[in-house]
Amino acid sequence: HSGEDADARIIAMIQSSHAPQATTVISDDTYIRNHCKVYGAQIKPVSSLIARAPQISGACKKTKSSAHLQSKKISPAAKNSINQFLKKEWGIE
Repeated sequence: HSGEDADARIIAMIQSSHAPQATTVISDDTYIRNHCKVYGAQIKPVSSLIARAPQISGACKKTKSSAHLQSKKISPAAKNSINQFLKKEWGIE
């Protein structure tokens, strides 16, 4: 899937699914949410994932630093923690 952007890949996965209604897409991106909803996927905000994953929620909490909020970056350790959690949840590791 090299060269394909993430939005297109996510939408294609839902569109080609045999049971999109059994799939939950977690995103705050309006484009993704709207397109996946059209194909029948369940849609949840990112906050719902954070609520289910207290061990990673500290990595995603907003700080009072406006620079931090504008950059939308997380630390490499937080990124790794989130990736490991999701791999375990999705059964791919």
